[in-house]
Amino acid sequence: MARQERSPWAGNVTDVVPIVLKRREDDFLHQHEVLTGVLKDTVATLEGLGPFWGDDEHGRTFYEGTAGRKGFHAAMREIVQHVGNITTAYQRIGENVAQAGANLETAEWAGVALLAQVVYEGGLAVPTTKAEVR
Repeated sequence: MARQERSPWAGNVTDVVPIVLKRREDDFLHQHEVLTGVLKDTVATLEGLGPFWGDDEHGRTFYEGTAGRKGFHAAMREIVQHVGNITTAYQRIGENVAQAGANLETAEWAGVALLAQVVYEGGLAVPTTKAEVR
């Protein structure tokens, strides 16, 4: 008797616990809030120093940049933008992880496993059509 190959999709489809994913949203939101607070505090501290670069030629070069090179002002804007992007990413990752948990809870796993098994065993028929791509 020939040995039948077992589908890798048989049995448990996932061992991810949906409630655990949904709880991770809080962790990412907390990191978002911490990073946002640190960014705001840092910018406020630097702004609190005032124009420490001075108003002479060297100070203006430091602040404005020269010869195509960024100065302090442009560099600070970029830093704030990049850190802001990171904080936003933490928030969105948390939201997406929570959504993944919700999706796992509502998925019809028996149907998903059956579909995966049909694909694995080559039993999925591809429909044909007389349509042409021109």
